[in-house]
Amino acid sequence: MMHYEMKLYDEYFELVRKKIKKYEIRLNDEKRKVIEKGDTINFSNYSFPNKYITVVVKEKQYFHSFEDILNYTPLNSIGFLGESIESALDKIYKIYNENEERKLGVILLKIEPILIKNTEYNKNTITI
Repeated sequence: MMHYEMKLYDEYFELVRKKIKKYEIRLNDEKRKVIEKGDTINFSNYSFPNKYITVVVKEKQYFHSFEDILNYTPLNSIGFLGESIESALDKIYKIYNENEERKLGVILLKIEPILIKNTEYNKNTITI
């Protein structure tokens, strides 16, 4: 089992904390290809880096595109509350490059919070 670090924007961090956001979506780049079921991730909050949530990866699925994920997974569980697929894609493409998406594909991680802290965590982890 490996442990990783990632960052989340405030709104998504809060949705994970409240256990509303149950899935994380990312490009399937070199850094994320190594993530496996059972691994843990420390998600730190962009605005408040001393706040973090540790989650365990329950599942990992591969998709060709973010649109495929949005058609497969309930939008609320990804963090797009009350939004359409089109508005969710607009938000995603403000973060991710469409060329990279086509080249690398994307992943859907089913996550479950196991620890929520408002203090610094052990930095002996792999940052991705």
